[in-house]
Amino acid sequence: MKYQFGWAGPQIEKPAFELFASQSNHPVLDTRMIDWSSVASVMGTDSDPKGKRFAFWDAVIKLTGKHLPNTNQLLGDCVAAATEMGIEYLLADQIVRSGNLQQYRPVFRPWLYGAGRVLVGGNRIGGDGSLISWQYDAITKYGVLAEDEQGLPGYSTSVGRQWGSSKAALNPWIEKAAQTKIEKYVGIKNFDDLAKAVIVGKMFPCIASSQGFQMQLRHDQAAGCSWFVPSGSWAHQMHIPAVDYSASRPRCYIGNQWSYGAHPGQLDGPNGGGWVSAEFFDKWVRQSGCYCLAMVGFDAWRLISPNLSMR
Repeated sequence: MKYQFGWAGPQIEKPAFELFASQSNHPVLDTRMIDWSSVASVMGTDSDPKGKRFAFWDAVIKLTGKHLPNTNQLLGDCVAAATEMGIEYLLADQIVRSGNLQQYRPVFRPWLYGAGRVLVGGNRIGGDGSLISWQYDAITKYGVLAEDEQGLPGYSTSVGRQWGSSKAALNPWIEKAAQTKIEKYVGIKNFDDLAKAVIVGKMFPCIASSQGFQMQLRHDQAAGCSWFVPSGSWAHQMHIPAVDYSASRPRCYIGNQWSYGAHPGQLDGPNGGGWVSAEFFDKWVRQSGCYCLAMVGFDAWRLISPNLSMR
């Protein structure tokens, strides 16, 4: 199986990210500005994440009876793929946790890819690839499209490339996608930020960087999990659906979008990803050109109220 990357890299990301941050009040890049006690009060959580664990997949399993589908990237659309999984995890948790009248619907990856690359990025990248700043700016301005909308094609290499390069493919869906948006983001600069975002705020992080990992996990029976082993360089974006601050060695789960057949044998959580320690995450997120942002809530699709009018 061929595995695809697709983050365009720090050289182009840096000015794009700075523009995204400067032109919008959406990203809170300094978590010291956040009153986590107020966040905890609103979310019904404890403001101190230490000694606690939270995994978004618990809500998905409660809602659907199985893990979230992990559709293998067919092209270099990792930025869209990671964001897609993040939104779906976030939506499942919102439904289960709060009982909001929202529909659980899978997200159409080619829309995310095209909205970021074309509508925000101006089609400036030759070949595959996108940026986390373009992607998050896109779902703020243009919204999210569900893959079960009537008339949408299935995900394929050709569809991904068409939507990732043609405004004509996107235009008919702009009004529909604009009805559902994510508007706020929190910057993650260390493991403590990550733990507060996930455990206290139920925010969903993604990370874009040049850090690579071995395909085979290091299975650790004593710790009860399987670790990613850092190795080489991947120009890649991944998603972070779980943080465990209760473990003797605090850690977070890094999900990949190369199907559940990649990185097999995970002892704690779904296949297709691996755990990294808090110490490693702190080093990773401090790397030059590493970007980690958490999505805050999803103004999602509403359930259609039943018609109770009398005949």
